[in-house]
Amino acid sequence: MVHTKAGDIHWTEVKKIMEDAVNYVISLLNEGLINCNDVINKVQERYGNYLSSREILRTIINGAKRYLEEIRYKDASKYSALSTELNKCRELMSKG
Repeated sequence: MVHTKAGDIHWTEVKKIMEDAVNYVISLLNEGLINCNDVINKVQERYGNYLSSREILRTIINGAKRYLEEIRYKDASKYSALSTELNKCRELMSKG
């Protein structure tokens, strides 16, 4: 069992929630949201009761990496902007 703000839940459920959060990050990026703080706030709103701040940053980084792989050759300017924002998220994670 894993202790969360929402109560104790099984670790497999936490893994599923993290995967859902990664997919949510990808959908946010797909909609055009690329500011690191904005993405953090949205993910925090939806998954903050289940995931720690560190886990939220990790899901954002993982989602952004997957998304970057998808757009690398399709949209160079968005790729560049998102890479910069991803580095901001990584810096936050290394501080935490």
